[in-house]
Amino acid sequence: MSAILTEISKSILEKVKKGKKLSIEEILLLYLDLMHREVIDLRKEMNDGFYQINRRIDGLNNRIDETNKRIDSINLELSKKINETNKRIDSIHLELSKKIDELNKRVDETNRRIDTIHLELSKKIDEMNRRIDRIYELLIKSGS
Repeated sequence: MSAILTEISKSILEKVKKGKKLSIEEILLLYLDLMHREVIDLRKEMNDGFYQINRRIDGLNNRIDETNKRIDSINLELSKKINETNKRIDSIHLELSKKIDELNKRVDETNRRIDTIHLELSKKIDEMNRRIDRIYELLIKSGS
């Protein structure tokens, strides 16, 4: 269609150059050719705009992909560090639990020793009180 309009427009323009009067149909054909060219130009501009938009979208997609890769890498690195830290915490917890158990055993043993000493001292005090009571009784009998 474009080629036909161009040829018709050329022949009409030749008629104008010769100074001939144009019919309404010829004027409409020139106007149609003009409109057609404008539509083609607008389409070209739109295509160029779409191309530029698509290039920018592709660039942004690439940046998003790179950012996602960085996020994944950081996430993996953080996960490793968290796992290492958890292992250290578990190790320290186990070590502290062992030390607490040992300390509890020592406290229990010390408590048993204290109980034994308390029992022995109680027996000795009771024995001492009995001896004092006997001496007191003897003193009372000898004084009367």
